[in-house]
This record gives sequence, structure tokens and C-alpha cells, in this order.
Amino acid sequence: MNTALGNLIKQSPTYKGEWMPIFLEPIPLSGERVTICIAATGHDNTYKIVQTISTVQMKCLYGPSWQNINGIITWTLDSIRLHLHNTGSLTNWNPGTDGVYTGKINLSRSCNIEGIINQGIRMVASLATIIDSDDVEEPVVQEKFYSAVRNALLDINSNYKDCINKKIMLNDTRERYYGFASKNYIANYSAIANFGASLNTALVRIMDLEDLVLDNFYNYEVLDMIVAPPIGFIDNTLINDQVRRTQADLMQQAKSEASKRNIHCEIIETPQKVAEHLHRKAA
Repeated sequence: MNTALGNLIKQSPTYKGEWMPIFLEPIPLSGERVTICIAATGHDNTYKIVQTISTVQMKCLYGPSWQNINGIITWTLDSIRLHLHNTGSLTNWNPGTDGVYTGKINLSRSCNIEGIINQGIRMVASLATIIDSDDVEEPVVQEKFYSAVRNALLDINSNYKDCINKKIMLNDTRERYYGFASKNYIANYSAIANFGASLNTALVRIMDLEDLVLDNFYNYEVLDMIVAPPIGFIDNTLINDQVRRTQADLMQQAKSEASKRNIHCEIIETPQKVAEHLHRKAA
């Protein structure tokens, strides 16, 4: 069955990268190795290095020798960081000190570079905890955006309160909520930040619209998908060009995925302009 859930499962994560573990042999020639960090690079030329053993753990494991161990780890992290800054690649890095070893470079996919790092942590770093991921940030991004669109719509016409977050039951008793649904027009909208979780959210919204057609509720002409940058993204002068390019590329990917499903998709800059667009279409 061509359902939103089924389509989402078929979607591969959009972010490609590589990760590599780095090991330390605390007792020379013992063969015992501890993962001290995971280094990762992404297809968007970003990189990230995460230490996978804490100071507290070093003190417990190595007693008075922990400071020597910590010194080696600090030097190692600085070395791989400089290498990635200069080359952007995990290959051809030489630890340059006895007792430090590199693991295999692993190709990976996830929603972002943090997801790539987390895959490495799960596989080879039992002392580390999973790092924060944009999957956690995503609900906050969407909540702020939806709230801003809602407020802007109600400023235009308070009667729109009955059109916002409208529930529609599909033929197989599935329940869907749509961002805006008037008598002759239905739209979903989503903010897309510079990470893959936002794209996945938009894809679900697109496929919810497609389900209306597949279940013979509506024709394509009355359905719309709208994507926009997150609140404050456009005016934030601290965001660099590379991040803006990544975000713009994700919006274009959403538009392309909508086109494949014959869903019209608009890229609109602000919640206020989204509300004005919905008002014009619903009029």
C-alpha cells in the first residue's frame, strides 16, 4: 500500500558521511585498546570530533596516571582536528605517537553529522553516551514555525481558527491532521532547518497530502505544500554561507520530492508570508 508511513520507510537518510574511531593502548604492547574519540566528515564538507572517554572515567580507570592519559588524548584530538581542517578527509592521518591507533573508515548515512558520530559511538565506544542530535531540536523548530503561522493567520481573519490543524479521516479510518484546510483548499507547511530531520518532517507532510488523492478525497489541484526557513534563520548574521547552502538544498529537495508526487510546492520566506499565501488561496 502506498501510504505515508510506507513511503517514509523507503526514504534513505539524506546525509552522507564517514566516521573513524581512534584507539589508545594505555598499557604498551598489551593489546588492550580503548576508544578515545570518533572523528567524522560529511558530504557538505563539515567535520566533527567527539571524545568518547571522560575525565571522571579516566580517573577511575587509571588512577594517578590519568593526567598522562589525558595529555595523550588532548594531543591526539588536536592533531586529528588540524588534519581535518587542512584536508577535510579522514584518510592519511598519522597519529604520530606510540599507543594511538586508527580504526577502519566507515561509510554511513544519517540525518546529520551528529547522527554519523552516534553510529560510531554505538558500535565501538561503550564508555561514551550518545551526543545530542538535531532530531531533538526538530520539534522545537516546527512548534515555533506552526505557532507563528497560526498567529499570522488569525491576525488576518479570526475565523481561520476552524481551518488550522484540521483533522481529516481517510477511507481506511486513518486520521490525518493538515496545517490548513478550507472548503476548497488544503495545505501543509513545514520549516526546514539545515539538517535532515527537518527534510524528513516535510516529506511526511507531503505524503499526507498525497494520501488524500490516493484515498479519493481530493484532486491534486486543491493541494499545496509550503516549505520555509525556520524562525529567525534569514536574519541571523551568525549563520555562514555553507549552512545557508545546506538549508537551501534541503528546501529544494523537498520541492523535488513533492513534484514527484504531483504535489505543488512553494518556498516562502516567513510565517507571515505563508499566512498571506494561505489567505489568498482560500479566498
